Amino acid sequence: MPGAEVTEAQIVGDLQRQLQQGADASKNSPFRTAANVETWDVGSRTFGFITTAALYRKLTGDKKYETFGTQQRGFALGTNAWGTTLIVGVGSKFPECPHHQAANLSGSPNGGSKVLVGAVINGPNDASLFGDLGEMPPGSVDCTKPYTKEFDSAKSVFADDLRSWPSSEPAIDFTATGVLGFSLIANS
Repeated sequence: MPGAEVTEAQIVGDLQRQLQQGADASKNSPFRTAANVETWDVGSRTFGFITTAALYRKLTGDKKYETFGTQQRGFALGTNAWGTTLIVGVGSKFPECPHHQAANLSGSPNGGSKVLVGAVINGPNDASLFGDLGEMPPGSVDCTKPYTKEFDSAKSVFADDLRSWPSSEPAIDFTATGVLGFSLIANS
């Protein structure tokens, strides 16, 4: 576009730079995820990589990052150490105790059919954030579901628990990125 401050080549180059950084990081991850499970925003970053890989392919026709995008999608859909998806109500094992008042009080205490189906949670997070989640909030439906703890560590925890805002709180930005990523993949 005439007068634009960046060129298409610069945009493509920046997308490729981001994807390559993610692909390189995933090679060193036991989970093959580009997002570090020991820090913030695993869900958001994972769906960001899924979406960016799909956008890159649509924009360039280049399939170079297709396998990488598929690995990230697999992590989000349950091909991870904890065996659960990052999406409420999706898959055979999914977050059942989202950190969400309406879901807990008005919906199903197992994250099911009444509310939040399709909401994306963060997933694994920095273990230091789980030290004191406190008691269940007064009036809430007690909801804690066990994940495989053998992959939790001194640095990373994934908890399906109403109190667990670091892992199980759904977010609009996470969910919007997930919807965009999956719609791009479905239309490719």
